[in-house]
Amino acid sequence: MKKFTLFLVAIVIAFTTFSQEWMEFTVAETTEPVYDVINSDSLLVKFDVIVPGMYNTEIDTFNRMEIPGQIRMDSVGFPELPFISYHFSKPACVIINYFV
Repeated sequence: MKKFTLFLVAIVIAFTTFSQEWMEFTVAETTEPVYDVINSDSLLVKFDVIVPGMYNTEIDTFNRMEIPGQIRMDSVGFPELPFISYHFSKPACVIINYFV
């Protein structure tokens, strides 16, 4: 029973030490990013990506940011930055121009 109590106390300390705080960018029904295809034809695919927010976890002297449902860069020696990635296919004969 004593080991179980110590284990429970350790879990509570871990959760309070590394608690996540939600940082809201836009009001949304979901926490994961959503993409919406605006226009799609043989020449153009136009879409919006809405990021409602991210989680912020304070760890010692730095903050770890996480976007739900997405991955983060985790190369050794580099910051762990979250990024959004969606995959789609295009015909082989099409040239892609990026517009922001």
